[in-house]
Order: sequence, then structure tokens, then C-alpha cells
Amino acid sequence: MGGFAGKVCQCPHYGYVFEGSIRADLPDTNEPAEVAVAGEAYFFPAGHMLYPELAKALELNPAYALQRCRDLTQRALERPSAAGSH
Repeated sequence: MGGFAGKVCQCPHYGYVFEGSIRADLPDTNEPAEVAVAGEAYFFPAGHMLYPELAKALELNPAYALQRCRDLTQRALERPSAAGSH
């Protein structure tokens, strides 16, 4: 995730999975990956990498953290790629 410290998401995620599953890896910890499947509510703390696997979910996130995440993503998308610049 370009622009994110340690390439992990710094926004906590709260939600409910309607279909499919979402896996969250917690790099730099001894914690195993967490998986939320259809019918489950979840909380993934800041410092994760998310892998939605054909999931339909409702997320409720803190506005300040979500906006910071969006800002970092937008800046990464606007940055010219190293491969494309000369």
C-alpha cells in the first residue's frame, strides 16, 4: 500500500460480512491472520493488511482515520511511477 507506514493500513476497520470473507494479516506481530466470514462482525486494528475475498461487507470506520487513509491513497495514485518516469 504505497504511502502507508510499513505498507500497512493505519485505519481500524469495524464491520459485518454479508457474503464471502475478509482476511486481515497483522505483519510484524506474532498474531495469526484473522478471517471474518459471512454472518460475522469483525474488528481489525490499525497495522493490518486486508485481503477481501469476493466479500460483501458493511464497514464503519472512524472518520479521521478513514480520511487519512484516503488521502494517502490519493497521493500514491497521483505520484508518477518510477518505471514510467525518465
